[in-house]
Amino acid sequence: MTFFASGTDLKVGLWTVLPLLTVPVAGAFGGLLYFLLDYLRYQGRWQKVVANVISLAAYGMMLWLSLVLAFAATGLWD
Repeated sequence: MTFFASGTDLKVGLWTVLPLLTVPVAGAFGGLLYFLLDYLRYQGRWQKVVANVISLAAYGMMLWLSLVLAFAATGLWD
């Protein structure tokens, strides 16, 4: 990306830094939730499916909401 943008004036500000900080934090919390639901995976078949579905849905929602909140804070989300 830097190669293609080398001829332009790159204005790096809060709108680029904030999403880069919030998305990894949300990913870490998603991983923590996956770890905390690990006790359900050892209980049986349907509990394992429920734990995986909850973990996947929560992980996706956390990543999406972190992007929305970061862009809303910088004024780029309408």
